[in-house]
Amino acid sequence: SDGLRFGNYSVALNPTSSIPSYHWNRLYKIITSANSIIDRLVDTTELTEEQKNQVDAESRFFRALGYRNLVYLFGGVPLLLNEVTSPATDFVRASKEEVIAQIVTDLEIATVNLPGINEVQDGRISNLVAYQLISEIYLVQEKWDMAIEASSIIINDPGTALMKERFGSLANQPGDVIYDLFRVGNQNRAGGNTEALGV
Repeated sequence: SDGLRFGNYSVALNPTSSIPSYHWNRLYKIITSANSIIDRLVDTTELTEEQKNQVDAESRFFRALGYRNLVYLFGGVPLLLNEVTSPATDFVRASKEEVIAQIVTDLEIATVNLPGINEVQDGRISNLVAYQLISEIYLVQEKWDMAIEASSIIINDPGTALMKERFGSLANQPGDVIYDLFRVGNQNRAGGNTEALGV
């Protein structure tokens, strides 16, 4: 249980503990997969330029998300931006600021090239998900106006709105709109949930 795992931080969270390595390994798996996709897109002829841009944007979003989680957990980490094609042991940590700057670079591309929220199926990311993440990172950078601007794009998008009336699969049962937001299926936009961004 978490009580046992985190009851003693010096035992649970140290350089040889399985908990940090679990997160480190899985987050870098996301990053290395994204890097492979980004690098291999250059030579593919099976996709149109528009399709390449979208795949690149999706990959950059997930790379940014991986680095976001790593930098929150570990601070500065090795910044890998290309596919690793042979064994390497010479990785060095970038500064926290360098990692955050790369997250912003990736998300700036993602916000421009990902489709709008009404153009994606549930389970796919849209430009608004990227705007949400970049607004958070702007807060980390203390770029308040840029965070407001990115958040305002989400708020003002015609495809989003706070849910104010009962909806979904159990709307005819006792409860309220908050109850509806957490019912199975109602978390998706296809269920009528216009608050949902990343589903």
